[in-house]
Amino acid sequence: KIQRPVVLKEIQILHEHQGDMPDFLWNNKSSLDPSECSMFGQQPALYDECYIGQKFLFDQMNATVTLSFDLSFDEFTIQQTAVHEPDLSIIKKRPAAIALPLRYECWIQEIAIEYFNGKGWRKLPMEHDLSALFAQKSNEGARKLTFRVPQDWEETTQGGYEGKCLRIQVTRADNCYMQD
Repeated sequence: KIQRPVVLKEIQILHEHQGDMPDFLWNNKSSLDPSECSMFGQQPALYDECYIGQKFLFDQMNATVTLSFDLSFDEFTIQQTAVHEPDLSIIKKRPAAIALPLRYECWIQEIAIEYFNGKGWRKLPMEHDLSALFAQKSNEGARKLTFRVPQDWEETTQGGYEGKCLRIQVTRADNCYMQD
């Protein structure tokens, strides 16, 4: 199984030409380093989440905020040991054909970028649709996510952090649960 984890380098949140690092960066497993991280770990799965929190900038209602980052893809191949069938030569009439293991590619085809409004997670209104950002290797390089801070954005608690967070969630990743 070949998988492409998403690696972000130097995440910065920009507000009126001033850059700042996130106060909080968390995937659904652990705290992440903003200088370089795999947002969803080495093996992306459906509904994996990454949270980005920044108290000062996300509190500025109607401000235009830009999340800038360098996007790169790594390839990860699962190494499995060969499974040997027991020798049943007395019962078998002809030798079985050699079965080659199937390999499935898994990558993130679609994501949702959301904020918490006090009742649930809503789609973040952005300048450009970035739901397929991780779907193509051609999207590597410097990327920007620009949005206006919604008026109904409320604080939430995630991974020990209490504040306003963006949630990036995997909503489509074909073959992520295939055994090989």
